[in-house]
Amino acid sequence: MTSGSGALRHVVARRTHKERHQLASRQKLGLLEKHKDYSKRAKDYHRKEDQLNNLRQKAALRNKDEFYYRMTSSKQKKGDVIHSGAKLDRDQLKLVDTQDLRYVSNRRVIDEKKIEKMKKNLHLLDDYSGRHTIFVDSEDESSQAATNGKFNPAEYFDTDERLLGRVSNRLTKDQLAKGVIPAAVSGAPEQYSTLLSLQNRADKLKEVEAELELRKEVRAERGRRKKMVDDKKGSVDVANAPITVQYVSPIRRVELGKGMAATVGRSDWGFFRCGTSIKVDEMSGCLSK
Repeated sequence: MTSGSGALRHVVARRTHKERHQLASRQKLGLLEKHKDYSKRAKDYHRKEDQLNNLRQKAALRNKDEFYYRMTSSKQKKGDVIHSGAKLDRDQLKLVDTQDLRYVSNRRVIDEKKIEKMKKNLHLLDDYSGRHTIFVDSEDESSQAATNGKFNPAEYFDTDERLLGRVSNRLTKDQLAKGVIPAAVSGAPEQYSTLLSLQNRADKLKEVEAELELRKEVRAERGRRKKMVDDKKGSVDVANAPITVQYVSPIRRVELGKGMAATVGRSDWGFFRCGTSIKVDEMSGCLSK
């Protein structure tokens, strides 16, 4: 045998080695474990053993005095570490609200376009305000129908009078007697249910969009500083000005008298002239300087 034929023998398919099955006298012990089954079970056992040994080594070499800054923002619950998410600042929250509002608005527009398209395709939602022009063969028939008023649309279309309002898919009497339903109307119930679900989702998206718009306005109002200016004198004496509070949730409106007012957040501080600060007390509705 040449060297070429010797290399070729590794390519030729060999017969698979077959292992014996469980003996009839040992059937009660179950299936006989083959070598591939044992190797799979052994690999899984050693993998778990190595993992446990690695954890034991880490626990033995652990420094009890070690400290990470992440420990200040995390806690444990039943041995599991719970990491608290990073808090977003005011600008990041504004950006998130804008992105949410834009996404909801786009979804609402897409649903409304689908609704309009389905309304045009579904024949039971046609507008019946239009007029149906009938063309006759001669002027005599047209004049007779106009003068005598004997033109019967139900007889002309060979249909029932209750179906005269249908613009399309107007069934004839023979079709009504045989119970024949056109293919265009057979799948109508599913389409109408889809249309109803789209309308409900569009209404819910409108409510969510309005809520997000309100949240965006409130967040923008909280980050805005108010300057107190008197129309007559041009300045405000905060110490001597009478102060009253009018609650308008979720924005608080603080009136300083003499036609002057400031709008502050629910738990925000409003900074006024000369560094004087006024805080709204949620429980009693009073103001503390």
